[in-house]
Amino acid sequence: MNFKKTSIFVLCFLSLLFSLVAQEQGPVETLYVIESGDTLQVAFGFNYGLIESGSKFYIQTFLNDELLLDESCTQVFDSIEGIYGKVICPIEIQGDGNYNFVGILEYEDSIVYVSNQKFSQFEGITSTFSFKEVDEGTLITLFIEGEGEHVRVLSDIPGEVISYLDEENKDQYIISELPFEILESNPLIAWNVEKIPTEINYTIKKNISPDQRNDFGVEIRESEGTHYLTYLIFVLFVVVLFFIFKPAFKKK
Repeated sequence: MNFKKTSIFVLCFLSLLFSLVAQEQGPVETLYVIESGDTLQVAFGFNYGLIESGSKFYIQTFLNDELLLDESCTQVFDSIEGIYGKVICPIEIQGDGNYNFVGILEYEDSIVYVSNQKFSQFEGITSTFSFKEVDEGTLITLFIEGEGEHVRVLSDIPGEVISYLDEENKDQYIISELPFEILESNPLIAWNVEKIPTEINYTIKKNISPDQRNDFGVEIRESEGTHYLTYLIFVLFVVVLFFIFKPAFKKK
């Protein structure tokens, strides 16, 4: 009798645990954004086991927080085959700036799940965000595409994720393969990249919800080190000219 009760208890516990894990994974996962000329291929993956038949999925496209496209690449899941699939949506690039693609899963007029992907373009240089849950927290990858040197990549982190960041506590929150600077404590961080294309991997030591991922931002600038180097070369050039022409001034 005790064995039966124990078995039932274990089965119930495992069922509950499985359902919680399934809910935590969510039905939608952003896979990638690929640039091909003037078009972006935005892919969203699905766990069919968590999608109700009749659910509708659509994509919203934002440029610099302004809505460009609504219900782009709409797909309705009437019949479900297999356990995993994806929707690939071609979206035209409409100029430099920060793009945000929000994939929305809707069932019976209620939003079931939201996933997103970031993409930025700056003078031919583009970047995309990717989020992945790992043992340490959330691994964030910035893919920087294009050609160039001495690029400065800025990323703002939502205050709900990290409320305050400084040199003393940064190791408690962030693991970064590439050294980074803290520009603002709210926080805004930056990496200096010598050459692109490249990718930047850093881990925030906590789980980041899909809603919080929407608030991450990225900006690409010319590295401040480039301006400093130009200024230094100019000063050295002036000094050299001074010493070259100094004897001529003395003769006069």
